[in-house]
Amino acid sequence: MVELKHLKKKLVGEKKPTRGARCCRALKFFLLALTTFIVLVAVVFRLLPDNPLVFKSKVFLMRFFRNVARAKARGRLQNNEKGLLAMTFGDDVPETVPDLCDIESLPSMTAEELGFYDGTNDRPIYLAVKGRVYDVSEGKAFYGKGRSYYHFVAKDATRAFATGCVQKACLVSSLEGLSADEKMEADRWIEFFEFHDKYKLVASLEEDVVERILEETLIEEAKVRKQKQTSNSMPNQLFKAGLKRYNDGDYKDADGFWAAAMIKLGEAKSNETRETMQLRSRILSHQAALEQKRENFVLATNRYDEALESVKNSFDNESGMLLSDIAATVFADRGIANVRQGNLVEAASDLEMSNSIYENIILNTSDELEEKDYKEIYVLHANLLLNFAMVKYELNNIEDANKKLENLESLYGLTGIVRKKHNLSDNMNHLLNTVINRAQHFRTNFAD
Repeated sequence: MVELKHLKKKLVGEKKPTRGARCCRALKFFLLALTTFIVLVAVVFRLLPDNPLVFKSKVFLMRFFRNVARAKARGRLQNNEKGLLAMTFGDDVPETVPDLCDIESLPSMTAEELGFYDGTNDRPIYLAVKGRVYDVSEGKAFYGKGRSYYHFVAKDATRAFATGCVQKACLVSSLEGLSADEKMEADRWIEFFEFHDKYKLVASLEEDVVERILEETLIEEAKVRKQKQTSNSMPNQLFKAGLKRYNDGDYKDADGFWAAAMIKLGEAKSNETRETMQLRSRILSHQAALEQKRENFVLATNRYDEALESVKNSFDNESGMLLSDIAATVFADRGIANVRQGNLVEAASDLEMSNSIYENIILNTSDELEEKDYKEIYVLHANLLLNFAMVKYELNNIEDANKKLENLESLYGLTGIVRKKHNLSDNMNHLLNTVINRAQHFRTNFAD
């Protein structure tokens, strides 16, 4: 029977597959191979997300598909059918987009407002690149919650677009420290969104000083972690940066740095130490001084109250606060705030407390003080005594006013106790002389 079948095949001839059938079989094999490859790539991406090769592959694919869309847009708008080849093998210079200032009737929004448009609860999906806010709701398959590009949504993630990095420290607007090529990548993304047929420019993003400083802090912390160092000093660095801006007269940036420092301290509140609580007090007292300069006296007083509460909590008992130069400074500054508000009795009480603390410090710890501390202790105390005398004079307590001036002279005058005991620098002597001269002028013209 089997032999008959073979004989029949020989006689009739074996039927060969048609050309279409062969193509269909090849296509099936190709699709199966492609599917297998994609699945393998997806598994590798998921199992090895931090692998450098995987990261580079992700960035390459993301930019390739972006460039495909850019090429389509150029073909549609410029009849340029070779756009993708130019981007891949030529000089990929991004198209120029209109400046935000030249676009009439374009609304602006804050970072907080942008954060609302995250696509949840049927909200539109917005994202921003270099301050340009785009509505990408039509691309929900890519930018919707749980999708590949959701991390870009509801924020200005310019740095992430420029570098391909999607870690928290990269999802910010700052381009600080990036190369010219990386910055150009951000411009290529702007071209992509600007000329896309489904996405549209809807607003400009307002600059937020605190947000900018926090972003720069995140970047700095990421560098610190990469170097395997501690980042506990970050709030202190922000405080010092704010102090520098304050001394330079840049009060807006100073306020921003201090607000950022308070946010970082708030994030670490669960494991707060005496040092962090005292740093919080210093920041609050400087914020209060800034509000005082702006004549927001009620807000300044509230900040001083918070600062005192924080420094009090940093000690196991109240006696510790009586040797704290931070507490002395805060009481003195709050006293001046009360003077500016006309609350002279409260001012006198605060100045009295500050004076007591400074005297405790000088009597108990002056031998341990280094010259760098003199400015923080002696000059501040000398200033306090002069201010205290002025308040006493305003309260018609001339006798007490004179006592404070005499105390100032005996401690910090040319032949005073402090000058005899310590070999002060020329700069320190100059600062004390300035206070003494003001005191003598006051005494000559008013107190007597």
